[in-house]
Amino acid sequence: LVVTGDPDMLAVPWNALPSRVGVATTVAPSLTGWVRSASTNRANGAAPWVLAAGPDLDVADHELTVLSELRPDAAALARTDASADRLLTALDGAAGAHLIAHGSIRSDNPLFSSFRLVDGDVSVYELDDLSAPPDMVVLSACHLGLSSSAPGRELLGMATGLLAIGTSTVIASTLPVADDRRTVDLMTGLHRALLDDDRPAEAWARVQRNADDEARLDAAAFTVFGRGW
Repeated sequence: LVVTGDPDMLAVPWNALPSRVGVATTVAPSLTGWVRSASTNRANGAAPWVLAAGPDLDVADHELTVLSELRPDAAALARTDASADRLLTALDGAAGAHLIAHGSIRSDNPLFSSFRLVDGDVSVYELDDLSAPPDMVVLSACHLGLSSSAPGRELLGMATGLLAIGTSTVIASTLPVADDRRTVDLMTGLHRALLDDDRPAEAWARVQRNADDEARLDAAAFTVFGRGW
């Protein structure tokens, strides 16, 4: 299922709906944008992923360690190493990025929506300077999938901002996410599915299907935005 339409629909936790649990679903700001991204086959499969952790997250180090074992070729930035400059440099040209960081949505100027690193925040404005943004971005903490509607019904926020600058798929939460081992297990399952060549929307559907009842509630908070496959 590809969902597009009214901007308010992007905030709906689609994977929480009984008919969508464990079924591939992706949400796109516009049908035109989805068609464009779905017809683009970016040749970056050989490029490394970037894994980065922000401060004040209890299980960030554990999540980073587990994902680094799954992706030994990834550029892994621990909480003390993940400065804004180092992360932005690593992101340029990366195949994908997994960011374990708190974030904030700015309703007054959503392009200042940001995620937090050891030396400060990185905003959508700064990501727009990337010459080759990651094809896929996973935001595993906070509710960075939310967007605000600007005048003219334009959607602005972290997930939609990433799609606007060229990222094809974003997986992020539209609901608060617990900072605990259940989220780590979900993200581990996601990367295992991606490494098995599942497309992002199907990979997340597989995570939901394999989760127990408690973890499935956490998985329902996340939405696949953009191309999805």
